[in-house]
Amino acid sequence: SIKVVYQEQQFHQKAISYFMKALKLFKKGGDKKMLAATSFKIGMNYYQTYDHDKAQSFYVKAVKIQKEFYGDYHPEVADMMYNIGVVQLDIGGVNEALDKFMAAFLIRCLVFGNIRTNVIEVLHRIALIHDLKNEERNLF
Repeated sequence: SIKVVYQEQQFHQKAISYFMKALKLFKKGGDKKMLAATSFKIGMNYYQTYDHDKAQSFYVKAVKIQKEFYGDYHPEVADMMYNIGVVQLDIGGVNEALDKFMAAFLIRCLVFGNIRTNVIEVLHRIALIHDLKNEERNLF
């Protein structure tokens, strides 16, 4: 019902407000790990409110911070790239999503090998995108 949707939106907005306060404190304190995690949480809440542009913005900030903290090839960075790919796919950025999924796949393969569930999950998303592109090509 509309009431439930409204209540969910209110909860996410309240969460965003508190996470933004925490973000300022983590910036001030220089805690990069928590800065990245909080940016990610803000992005997730914006994603839940269907504000994909803001979600993407916070995901990108989180990736940048994570790369500074962990380096380029860390599972946390892969997870963030995957999440950005999901948002890109939701807003119609198929090529951008593919780029993010490929980056997540590369990192996860390097870290875990190629038989872990989280590696296969990304490979499945990549396959779905190629299938989608093939369907689009066949329409014309």
